[in-house]
Amino acid sequence: MRFFKKTNRSLGLKALPVLVLMLFPLAACDSFFEVDNPGSLIDTDLETPFLESTLATSAEGELVGPFSSALVNGEMLGDHVWHPSVQDFALLIDAGYRDRDISVAESLFNGLASAIWVADNMVERLQVMVANPGSNIGVANSYFMGGLARITKAAYYEAVVYDGGGTITPAQAISDAREKFLRAAEVAGGAGNANLRAAALGGAARASRSLYYEALVESGSGNAAEMQQAESYARQALDVSADFRVNLRYGQPGTTNGHYNGLTIGPYHRMHESYAFRPDPVTGEADPRIVFNPEPEVPGPRGEPRFRQMKYPSLTSPLPASRAAEAELIVAEGRLMAGDLAGAVEWINRLRAHSGLAPFSSSNAAEIRAQLLYERDTELWLEGRRWEDHRYYDIIPLAWNQRNTDIGTRVRWPISVQERFNNPNIGGGG
Repeated sequence: MRFFKKTNRSLGLKALPVLVLMLFPLAACDSFFEVDNPGSLIDTDLETPFLESTLATSAEGELVGPFSSALVNGEMLGDHVWHPSVQDFALLIDAGYRDRDISVAESLFNGLASAIWVADNMVERLQVMVANPGSNIGVANSYFMGGLARITKAAYYEAVVYDGGGTITPAQAISDAREKFLRAAEVAGGAGNANLRAAALGGAARASRSLYYEALVESGSGNAAEMQQAESYARQALDVSADFRVNLRYGQPGTTNGHYNGLTIGPYHRMHESYAFRPDPVTGEADPRIVFNPEPEVPGPRGEPRFRQMKYPSLTSPLPASRAAEAELIVAEGRLMAGDLAGAVEWINRLRAHSGLAPFSSSNAAEIRAQLLYERDTELWLEGRRWEDHRYYDIIPLAWNQRNTDIGTRVRWPISVQERFNNPNIGGGG
């Protein structure tokens, strides 16, 4: 596999003198570049103009592996996925342990740290390389990936670190992510890329919604203005493009595609059996959005039935990073919080219509809220939002043991041991 090597940069992990950035061959998709990634590069090589297209996709190439790992482990920490094996690290995640160091959580922290640094560095390099950085799609893409890496890291860790600095709160990282998304939207608009502009506004909507719930979880009172802002960004995104979608993409051989290797062909992680043949509350029939192989496999060691998800059926199955359905759900949630029950139902049904589902009807706020939670859980199945909703709505995942149920949903994983040991800006750092 081709790669480039960035020298003399620590990413906050001072024991690592060399950063290796894996740049995966990215198939043409949406309006991003198709590039032939070069071999080993050093700092001075990165100033070469012909590398513009490579730098434009570097942030995505660095993020796709950790993003996939975050989704698989996050869905296992939640209840979309369970782990029918005896591997200790996976059983700990399945059972809901977040207050201890776990190997996959350690590597994920470091991978997302790398992705954040690469995205920010690509913005800086492209801004001095290209003639019109305010309308350059590579700059916009790098801003977007920087926002996505930040909001993903904030979802799982009790604190976030940028490039060897001190710790910041998840809420601050989410706020920073929103700024990156908004810059991506601005630059994508200048470049005439409506799909990326809409997706970036959708990312800003997600970040604003998260900030509302972060405050609600921490203090018991969310800032209503944040939810209003979330709805505003979501509406803006849908006005730009009613069916926007930006994916993170794998190229062959796609060996780091955790969803395919872990959930489709691997011997371990499987969709939780409670989602098989899941009935839609409106029709009572199996919801078509849960795509899986209906033939059960040999039961796991605990006797559970095993079903394979088919939402990501191949090595090159794209991972949704921002799409219109989530924006529609945010608008529906905003309408519900504003007391506009008819508006909430209208937006829920707008979402359901895309899948050919019968309309939902209610004038009861509690029923509408329950349906909204069902729609989020089902529409965004295996897309990395469930763990956030467990925390934001205080839903105890299905497989948690009593100890972790008692601790509750607020706890996140600690920052990595490697970061704690090597970063002098963190208490106890070496």
